[in-house]
Amino acid sequence: MFVNGLFDGEHYFVLEKIDAEKTRFIHSEQFSGFLTGIILKMIQEGTIRGFKAMNTALKIRVESEKKKV
Repeated sequence: MFVNGLFDGEHYFVLEKIDAEKTRFIHSEQFSGFLTGIILKMIQEGTIRGFKAMNTALKIRVESEKKKV
């Protein structure tokens, strides 16, 4: 939000190898700052929907590419 400490977010992805055929995908965001509680009340549902939509699209894409190999 242009000023550090008001509302900061760190968006990250982690890929963990489970075995030769499987990988765990972790998608998260950590929020901090003075306005976090207020802003999260406004954006939380939409943010969660967006994360789920992106994760679903990624899963479909990866699984369809795997079938081509």
